[in-house]
Amino acid sequence: MQGKPEKREQIIQVAAELVHIKGFNNTSVSDILKEAEIGKGQFYHYFESKEELGYAIIEYQFEDWNHFVILPAFDGADIRGLRRIKRLMDLLVKHFGNTGCQGGCPFANLALEMGDIHEGYRKKIKEVFGYTVGKIQKALDEAKRGGEIGSSVDTMILARSIFASIEGGIMLMKALKDISVLEQIFSELLKQIKRR
Repeated sequence: MQGKPEKREQIIQVAAELVHIKGFNNTSVSDILKEAEIGKGQFYHYFESKEELGYAIIEYQFEDWNHFVILPAFDGADIRGLRRIKRLMDLLVKHFGNTGCQGGCPFANLALEMGDIHEGYRKKIKEVFGYTVGKIQKALDEAKRGGEIGSSVDTMILARSIFASIEGGIMLMKALKDISVLEQIFSELLKQIKRR
């Protein structure tokens, strides 16, 4: 979008940034109003509640994740199989290197905070995770057909394991504030995948 984002989008962007760092429950409507430089009336013109805003944040973060990470990693015709997974890892290392290892994965953060107490958010995050695992599985299926991994590999189980390792690596990197941790984990993970 060119120029200034629409007010509703601006509120979502500001709220997403705050929630990513502070958490959903630790981000108040007042925090959002102050950061977005709007009044309460404007906020409630666009959103009936903070809960409704939460759904919009998840959607906004998914679009961001899909546009900047998933599509560049998996939907290009120039590479296949394990090279897609390697590109995903490279994009994540670049992203978190640029952020100074801050924030972590917004979906994992929200899942940890809200997954047991808000069924609606849990289901939305489950969809995002399922979508990402599906992309990884498709790349593994390509790798299987190309002989990069064994023909007996269950690509769904491996895709979930890879995704869990990626999320765990991001969490450890965030705690240690050290991008080399993520690089090392991804390097070892690729070696393990290739031995399948």
